[in-house]
Amino acid sequence: MEDNKKKRISIVAILGIVILAIIAFCIYRLVDWSARSIDFNTDDIEEGEFDLEYLDMYVYPSEEKFPNHIVDDTEDILILGNVYANNYGKEKSIVNILKKKLDANIIDLSIDRSMISCEGPNIGNGRESGSFYHLVRELGMQNPDALYRTYWSELFDSEDRYYSFLETFKTVDLNKIDTVMIMYNLVDYYTGKAAIAITEDDPRGVRGSLEQGLTYLNENYPHLNIVIISPYPSVATGSDGELVYSSSTDYGLLNSSYYFENIYFVATKYCTSFVDNYNYGINESNITDYVENTLLTDKGIEFLGNHIITFLDKKGATNY
Repeated sequence: MEDNKKKRISIVAILGIVILAIIAFCIYRLVDWSARSIDFNTDDIEEGEFDLEYLDMYVYPSEEKFPNHIVDDTEDILILGNVYANNYGKEKSIVNILKKKLDANIIDLSIDRSMISCEGPNIGNGRESGSFYHLVRELGMQNPDALYRTYWSELFDSEDRYYSFLETFKTVDLNKIDTVMIMYNLVDYYTGKAAIAITEDDPRGVRGSLEQGLTYLNENYPHLNIVIISPYPSVATGSDGELVYSSSTDYGLLNSSYYFENIYFVATKYCTSFVDNYNYGINESNITDYVENTLLTDKGIEFLGNHIITFLDKKGATNY
């Protein structure tokens, strides 16, 4: 009996010594790591000056030769999106920055008042005809009938832009396009569409519309290099005169950060390039310089447009 008691005491003592040794080793490594660490001086860095958390993702275009892809000496880039891309056709726009700074043929098929989501798989009239899900199918069929049936003010800020869009639409052959850029702001989120049908098999929701649109493009035009450009964080003036931030306001699906995460999830699932303009340097401390009542200011257009250019030039390198 006495021997068993002594054995138990010995075992406990040995375990105690082992535990103390492990703790001592961990403390030593922590002190050693701290001593060898570089002490960065961040006193001169202002809040929002840079952000290491943005999720840029560059996917190299396939080098495979696709039989239906019509190749020429110029890169043809098709822009699909809304006012985020075209700024209602004004001179200062991301589309015009791309035209000026890229050695490429930029084809603008962005629709001022369009959204990613839609009401269902059947193309309707009005704003419905210009949704992302339906627009890619209309392009594939080279049939803009639904857009012709829509009164111009439901899609565009001016009649001239509407007819210019239709004329451009008729010239687009997706077999000749090399790159598609998808660029929508938070309009789906603000209208409550983000909370509808958040599964990949229902085109009424943002995720379903985006996924099914990408599936259509991948299946029928596998040569396309697709770049999804995220929405930017937004701010508006509320009825009480106070600023309302998208990042902290629930419009039916938590806040806009969750909406952003769903779009990023789709980009990773379909292995498309992704430009993160949501986390790229705009925050609540400086947002009013870049965004005014949900629209980009001239400074915001320049800032995010140049991010896209740099992303393409550096092929998504995170240290630019």
